Amino acid sequence: MKLIKGSLMVLILLTSLGIVYIIPQASSYPYSKTSTQVASALAWLRANQTDNGMIGSFAVSSWAAMAIAAAEGDPNKWSKTQQSPTLIQYLKSNKASLSSCTDYSRFILSMVAADLDPKNVDGVDLVSTLESFYNNNQFGDPTLLNDDYWAVIALISAGKYKSDPKIQSAVNFIKSHQNSTNGGWSFDVAAAYGPDVDSTAAAIMALISTGEDKTSNHITKGLAYIKSKQVASGGFDGGWGTSAETDSWAIQAIVATGQNVTGPEWTHSSGKTPIDDLLTFQNPDGGFRDYTGKSNAWTTSYAISALMGKPYPIVRGVRVNIRIEGQQYTIWKGSVYVTWSNITEATPQAGRKHYYGQPTVLGALDKAATAANFTYTVDYSYGSAYVKAIKDEAASGLNGWLFRVNNHTTGSYSCDGYVLNSVSPPDPPHIDILWYYGGWGDKVLGITVDRTTINVSETITVTVTYYDETGESWLPVADATVWAGAKHSTNQSGRALIQLQSSGTYQVYANKTGYVRSDKIQVNVTGGGGSGGVDVKANIIPALALEVTPNLVDFGTLGPKMTSRTFQINLKNTGSLNGTVTVTVTDLNATSLFRDCLQLSENPPAWTVWGGYRTLIRGHDGNTPGEKIAYIRLQIPENYPAVPGPNKGKVTFWLEPS
Repeated sequence: MKLIKGSLMVLILLTSLGIVYIIPQASSYPYSKTSTQVASALAWLRANQTDNGMIGSFAVSSWAAMAIAAAEGDPNKWSKTQQSPTLIQYLKSNKASLSSCTDYSRFILSMVAADLDPKNVDGVDLVSTLESFYNNNQFGDPTLLNDDYWAVIALISAGKYKSDPKIQSAVNFIKSHQNSTNGGWSFDVAAAYGPDVDSTAAAIMALISTGEDKTSNHITKGLAYIKSKQVASGGFDGGWGTSAETDSWAIQAIVATGQNVTGPEWTHSSGKTPIDDLLTFQNPDGGFRDYTGKSNAWTTSYAISALMGKPYPIVRGVRVNIRIEGQQYTIWKGSVYVTWSNITEATPQAGRKHYYGQPTVLGALDKAATAANFTYTVDYSYGSAYVKAIKDEAASGLNGWLFRVNNHTTGSYSCDGYVLNSVSPPDPPHIDILWYYGGWGDKVLGITVDRTTINVSETITVTVTYYDETGESWLPVADATVWAGAKHSTNQSGRALIQLQSSGTYQVYANKTGYVRSDKIQVNVTGGGGSGGVDVKANIIPALALEVTPNLVDFGTLGPKMTSRTFQINLKNTGSLNGTVTVTVTDLNATSLFRDCLQLSENPPAWTVWGGYRTLIRGHDGNTPGEKIAYIRLQIPENYPAVPGPNKGKVTFWLEPS
């Protein structure tokens, strides 16, 4: 199938920023966000936020953001007043003050907790900066261990895979400095003051985050050391008695290993648990006190995360490529960053929310649905999530919506049970997700071309293969249909030789019954006719040709909660075939402004986001081209995280045979 494209540039100057973020509800113990203990602690934090968005200090504000996210709140929406900066805006506006390895680790953890991609925070790649502190098989100061604990936790939260050489080296560095006698870890390599509970808890959380077996010797010995420091109050002696800070980290480490912090194993002979001791540090004002006896934002932030049963990192994110193949066409293809997700149930309890604290295949679908503005339906009738429909294509008979990860079937894993970039299943990292409408036994098609830029009348070789899971290899597919300007078939070697006679842009793909449609490869054909070709200046109407005017739309100066004026786009099909017009949008800055906020309409005020725009346009009748008018505008939500300054993008209109 041949697609012809036309495009225009879009431009805007933005004046303010914000973001919308929602974290769903939790239940029982670990405490819920509505429990008196957590709710009063959150209220104390909010009461102590300053007009500039800060809570406690710049460093403490990051811990506060994690605590808010752990309590299923939105740190992007926390501000003193409606007009003042939010907590996350404050943090982002002061990121220039970051300097040390631990500074960047803490900041990345707070950005991930706010559901922001740490590889692009206002155009800054924080992950690469943190990785720059890697030296001699460890992070930061070679005399310290603390910076290694938190660098590992931060990188894992940012989506780095456990097998990354830097992470593995740091893990080995951490393990090599575990005290061989008592199993504890210290703040520094020299261990001048011996192991301590805080450092041991951080080390355990770091190892668990990278997939360390919860029953390994390193974890078992580390927990034994923490247990040895438990006292009659149920808390842990950090050297000067128990404290909310030490209790909090110890509780989080215990939870990270899957143990019950209020169970018999962690209940002192006095009958007290670590939670009992932690709650003795909560003041009547709701805050948790430090050594001075006064409520402290830092201490309170630690305690909230511990009471919610959320070890560090609070959330774990991963960037994946996702493609969604419907029955007749590709619904969406793109890249999404997945952390937690909050899925709305359709059946049997419509409207009920399901919270997932880790990135899942279902979470990736949810992110894609938000990016492309399509709907999907999830059925929980049998316990786990089953996707019944995507963009109104519902399961029927033996066919329905299935998924593959890195081209592999997923066995007994449900889409909400398959955790991305996790230790189960193991290597390689989960990079590519394919959702497709089909049958359980369908095989995944792959396609390659020997060249993507050729001249008119030149020939390309298209090779179609399928993924054989048994041999973990790609094998040729005979008699597959290849679409490239017209319909072609592959030979026994899975190849098709295709001569393209007209200039233009071709989307080349393959399909076959019993197989999942392949991805599309764009081939550009330029120049005049060759042997057997057609002179592009001759009076021959091409099959499809699309003209788009104007070639630039300038939306002017806008900000959140503003809508641009409406512009008219003229579409002309100067080819002979009737066609269907669809749209893709590309942002040329490191933002997703136009992909998120651009709207199209054929008959205002019936606006739709660009992903839902489709229209038929007749072909040239020999006298005049087929014409359609599209209307375009930019509508920016009130709390959209727009980056101030000029933003540029590109809107591409695709024409394919209808």
